[in-house]
Order: sequence, then structure tokens, then C-alpha cells
Amino acid sequence: RDYYASRGLGDVYKRQTEEWPEWIQPIGAHDAYDLGAKVSHNGKHWTSDVAANVWEPGVYGWTEVTE
Repeated sequence: RDYYASRGLGDVYKRQTEEWPEWIQPIGAHDAYDLGAKVSHNGKHWTSDVAANVWEPGVYGWTEVTE
């Protein structure tokens, strides 16, 4: 399986159009999450606390959003 092919433009489009897109493990600096990025992961919502964030939410660099 080609790992890069499985991460096509659809993933980028979802990040841009969904308010809380599902978190996907970045493979490098080119697809790392920006400071303030919003994601959903394990049934929770998270915002990125750091620029170029490649960490999994709940491990480092994310704040859980409880509204």
C-alpha cells in the first residue's frame, strides 16, 4: 500500500471545510497542524497549542475543548 497515495487531496479538503475534522497523523512538516487548528479525536474536540503540531491529541500540544 502506498502510504502517500492514501493521504490524497481529500484529507486536505476535509481539514479546510469541516469545523472539527478527524485527526490524521501527519507524516511531516508539510501536513503538520497549525497553531489553533481544530480536530476531533477519540470522540473529543481538540485545538492545537503549537505550530507544526505532529503529536496525537491527548499526548502533547493539544487542549481539549469542552463546550
